[in-house]
Amino acid sequence: MNSRSFQISSVCFVVVALIFATQPASAIDLNFDNPDLKGSLDTTLTVGTTIRTESRNPALIGVQNGGTAYSINNDNGNLNWDQGDFTSVIGSINQELDLSYKDTSVFIRTFGFWDWWVQT
Repeated sequence: MNSRSFQISSVCFVVVALIFATQPASAIDLNFDNPDLKGSLDTTLTVGTTIRTESRNPALIGVQNGGTAYSINNDNGNLNWDQGDFTSVIGSINQELDLSYKDTSVFIRTFGFWDWWVQT
């Protein structure tokens, strides 16, 4: 990755992060016709990233790949990313639904995420 694309990517990430950071956190209070039935829905959206800040360590790279380590089985993390590369750009959503009726309540939580950089 050249430094120009890294600078553009960094600026885009900062702009998106600032947009999300300025949004107020809130939950939705669910109102029903029945006064004994109450509920709330809370949604949290997050965006985050990791960037490799150090150069490759030859002690962690196998001899066959130009390093000094005995095995090549553990060096993919070092070989896949250069210094300054994004290693992950992840977005996640967490939703919580809380319903209660008289003395009975139900709580449901869902969570999902997507890594745009690694796409796993």
